[in-house]
Amino acid sequence: MAKASERRLKKVISHLSELLQKSPRDFERVWTIYMAEWVKEIHYRARAQRQDGFEKPIPAIFDVFNKANLIAIAINAKKHVFVQTSLAMLQHESSEAVASCTDIRLYRHRVDCTYRIEMRLARPNKKDSNADKY
Repeated sequence: MAKASERRLKKVISHLSELLQKSPRDFERVWTIYMAEWVKEIHYRARAQRQDGFEKPIPAIFDVFNKANLIAIAINAKKHVFVQTSLAMLQHESSEAVASCTDIRLYRHRVDCTYRIEMRLARPNKKDSNADKY
């Protein structure tokens, strides 16, 4: 990563970390804005892969997800359900974009997987629910 990119990443991490501690509502709003930009970047990279008419090398599609995941880990936000579901959605978009470039049969999930993750996080384990009965 270039020095300028590293400085921008550190600035984003410090800004989001500060928002997460001081104002979780503002953090969610800003994180949503970043998510929208990351999804646009994923679609841009997928379109560039399909067209293959760019002179410059095209960055990998999953680098966007890796960057978002790195930011979430750096600000210690991976424990929040909101961040977990948004990262799962970003991973879904990345997988779908890679499949659209190569062979659509590689990724068969047509429905966004965040609903399944939200249900898994919201629903207690069977072991926990049985423990309450005794």
